[in-house]
Amino acid sequence: MWIYLTTNKINGKMYVGRNSRRAPNYYGSGNNILQAIEKYGIENFELTILEDLGPDCSLREAIDCEKKWIEHFQAPVNPMFYNISWNTGGMGKGDTHSEETRKVLSEKQKKICEANNGLPPEWKNNVIEAIKGRIPWNKGKKKEELGLENAYKTRKRKRKFTQEEIIEIKAEYGSGIPAYKVAKKWDTSHHTILSIVRKDESQMVPKKERKKNTHFTEEHKKKISESVKKFYQQKKDEELCQNLQNLQLAEIG
Repeated sequence: MWIYLTTNKINGKMYVGRNSRRAPNYYGSGNNILQAIEKYGIENFELTILEDLGPDCSLREAIDCEKKWIEHFQAPVNPMFYNISWNTGGMGKGDTHSEETRKVLSEKQKKICEANNGLPPEWKNNVIEAIKGRIPWNKGKKKEELGLENAYKTRKRKRKFTQEEIIEIKAEYGSGIPAYKVAKKWDTSHHTILSIVRKDESQMVPKKERKKNTHFTEEHKKKISESVKKFYQQKKDEELCQNLQNLQLAEIG
C-alpha cells in the first residue's frame, strides 16, 4: 500500500489518496478528481508517492496514514486540492458504523429489497461470481481437525413449538427483530426460526399431533371401514380354503 498525490499539470490542483493495490495507473476515486480527469484527460495528471507503506501494511495503518497526510495539507479546506472530506473513505479492522448510519443503511436496503421482491439480480450475480472457484475452508478436513468431534452432542436440536409460541415467534420476527436474536430468546437455532416464519403453520405441527387431529369425513370413514372388513374377510376365506384342502388331503391319505 502507498499514499499518493495526484497533481493536475494544467492548473496545479492536487488530490491525496490511498492505493491499497499499488496500481500504477490509479489516480483516485473521489468525485472531484474523477470529473477533473474526465475534463482534462488522464495524460494531464501525474502521480507522486508520498509514503510507501509496504505490502504487509494493515488497512488500519493505511487509513491512519492517509488521514495524517490529508490533515497535513488541510486538503478539504485548501482550494488547491480536490479532496472534499476529512473522511478517508475506508474502514479498518475494529471500525464500526454509528447507530444512525446503521439505520440509514438498513432503510436503504429494505427499500431496494422491497422494490425488487428480494435482492436485485445483479447483486445475486455479484455474489455468485465472487465465490466461484473458492475452496471451502473445511474441505477435506475431518471433524477432529476442526475441533467438531462433539458438535453433534452440543448443537441445538430442532424444538417443537405450540401454536401459541409459533404465533409469538412470527410476531417478533415480523416486528424487525433478527432471526438470531429470536432464536437466542427461544433457545433454538436461527434456522429453526426461519423455517417457522417461512413455512405454513400446519406444517410445523408435530407428526403425532397431526395424526391425532386428523378429521375424516363420514364417507371417508365408511370407505376405510369397508376396506378393513374386506381385508379380514379375505383372510378368513383364505384360512377356510386352506383348512378344506388339508382335510381333503387327510381323507385321501
